Parts: sequence; C-alpha cells; structure tokens
Amino acid sequence: MLWDLLYTSTENDYIDFKQKWYEKTSKGKFDMVHDILAMANSLSDTENRFIFIGVTEHRETEKKTLFDVSQDPNSRKTEEIITILRNYMSVPPRIEVLSERIEDKLISCIKIIPTARDLPYVLNSNLECDEKIVLRNGETKVKKHALIKNAIYSRDSSRNNGNKEYAAKEVVEELFARKKGENLSILDRFALYLDDVKNWKKTTTGSQNTYYYLRNHKFKVVCNTDYDFEKIIRPKKVQDYSYILDFCICEDYWSYHQEGGATYDDHFEWVKVELWSDNTPLEVFDISSIYLKYYLIDKTRIRTLPNDFYLPNFQDLMHLLYDLRGAPEHILKQAISDTLQFKICRMMQTCDTISAKPEMYEKYLDFLNYEDLTDTNYRETRGDFVFAPNIYLKK
Repeated sequence: MLWDLLYTSTENDYIDFKQKWYEKTSKGKFDMVHDILAMANSLSDTENRFIFIGVTEHRETEKKTLFDVSQDPNSRKTEEIITILRNYMSVPPRIEVLSERIEDKLISCIKIIPTARDLPYVLNSNLECDEKIVLRNGETKVKKHALIKNAIYSRDSSRNNGNKEYAAKEVVEELFARKKGENLSILDRFALYLDDVKNWKKTTTGSQNTYYYLRNHKFKVVCNTDYDFEKIIRPKKVQDYSYILDFCICEDYWSYHQEGGATYDDHFEWVKVELWSDNTPLEVFDISSIYLKYYLIDKTRIRTLPNDFYLPNFQDLMHLLYDLRGAPEHILKQAISDTLQFKICRMMQTCDTISAKPEMYEKYLDFLNYEDLTDTNYRETRGDFVFAPNIYLKK
C-alpha cells in the first residue's frame, strides 16, 4: 500500500516526506505536532493524509531516495504520538503509524485521518520550544518557536503555514464550511450529521417520533411509531427461521430460541423512517425494530445493552454487500456501519435509550447473519436449518 502511494505521488497538500523520524527532543516534538496539525487542517479532498518517514524527494526531478529507518532511535508507535497530541489537543485527529519494507529498506508513515465535524484542529494550550543554532562564526543563537492556543495552522500545496503565520481567512472559512458539511451532497451531509449522535434530540407527537439535529434543525428523521400489532412477528408463533431472515437476525438467535431461551415477549416489526431536509423528504427506509427480552444479556454478558434495538433492512444490505462476497467479516461490518441506514439506527437507539453509548451500538453488528447477506444460495444450501419447524409450535 505504501509503495503504490509513494511512487505515484509527490509532496503535496496530503503527502509530506521526512528523511528520518522526529527527534525525541522539545524541538522534535514541536515539529511533529506542527506537521500533524497542518496536515489535519489541509484543504485536500483526500480522506487521509500521510507523512512518510525515510523518504526524500528531489525538488526538480521528483526522484525519491529511500532511507532505512528500522534502527532509528527516534521512531514512535501510534500510541506514543496519540499521547503527545492529547497533551495539547482536546480533540486530536485519528493517527496510525504504518511501516513497510521497500527495496530492502523499512519505511514508516504517519497516517492522519481527520474527521470533518472536528475541524478545524487547534491546540488547547501554547506549545513552545527553544532551538540552539550554531552560526558560521561558531557562536550559538537561541531561536524561539511557538504554536499558539486556538490558532489555526494549515498546509498549502507542499508547504505548512509557518509557526508565526496562521491559515488564511479563506482557508478558515472553508474549514468551518466543511465542518458543517457544506461541501457535501445533501445525503452525505446527512451521513456526517448522523455520526454526530450526541447532538440529536427526540420529540414525540402522538404516534410520531421526530429526531432533530441540534446544530442544523433543517435536518430531521421522522419515524412513525403507530404500530400495527397484527404485523408484529413473534418468534414463538412463526413456523421456521425463514420468517425472520429479512430482519438479518443471526442463526445463533434462532438456536437460542429453539433451546427455549426466547420468550413470548420477543418480537420483530418494520418501522418506516423518513429523512427530511428543509421540509423536503429525501429518502424513506424500512428499519427493523427488534425486542429480545433476554438474548442480548445472555449472549453478550453486557447488561448495558438495551433489550430493543434497530437494524437496517435486509434487502438494502444485500445490495450493498454484493461486491463484497468472500470479504472478511470485519470488512463487511465496516461497510454496513458506513451506510445511512445503520447510522440512522445508531442515532435513534442513542436517543431512545437513557445513557446509551454510541460505540456500544457496534455490538449489534454481531447479530447479523453475514452468511445470508453474502450468499445468494444460503436459504437453499442451509434449508435443513432455515426451514426446520419451530419445535414450540408442537407444544
């Protein structure tokens, strides 16, 4: 991955080259924080930004020279860099240190992953350092460097703002516009806002729940809760597993149900959810509302998970995952968690449940039947299980 990126790019607004690691001195720490800060606030349209360690580039020919950094005493791990950033930033960008051997030389890379809603990235305290410079006559001079609290530093083309100059007015305006999602399509803005789950508020009027985004009230999610009890599916009354497959529930639940763990209170139903912006309907989704009285506690041992939760529509996920057949489960989980439908489910769950933590909702991805999602012949090849009669109907 690093090889492809390295040889198809030159220094720009999302790639920087360093011959060696930042020294573990006050000046080295200062330079590293400054570079990461500027990269995170770059107006590059790329999702990720990279600082390569062990690479230099000829300014005119753009030829790269590689340096082995495997024995570099100043090398740092991901956790070390994150700790340094947290000392000076309330909300740092995501960081990942990658390494790859290229032409028998170990090259490292600091991968910076900014999040739009956290822009612009700033320091919560001043960061200062002194640099001793030896002059030609042998005398030493102390040069002071400082990054100022709440000042915005960015990167223009292949150059960072100097520590004594701030980002230009138009750059600052664009950063705040990106924070609000103004550079995105309307549905991408919705996805950005849905990720900011703590800033949604639920109001109820009659049989309708409306979820408003507090930072932009033009965006809302409307959910009709006028349940039709005749359409509620109770596993105790259905004939076989195929009746609840569209709800994406995993085989493990059906086995648990067959063993007597499920109760009559368990049920599944469809909820129609509408996305609105500026009083205009954008999309309508069918979301499955699921109540499992004991299963979540019995199987996860996590008592903070609520008994009722939401999952996306099976057909929507089938369409999404068609090109991911055979992919590892963690790739499938990431693809599902990136969908609008899943983001809606997570937001609604967080608003509906007292003290719910958004990250806990990722646990519900474990309840999906991934084999059914990615195998078009699943119901046929697993017919002995899928269509096995419900033993409780005979009692």
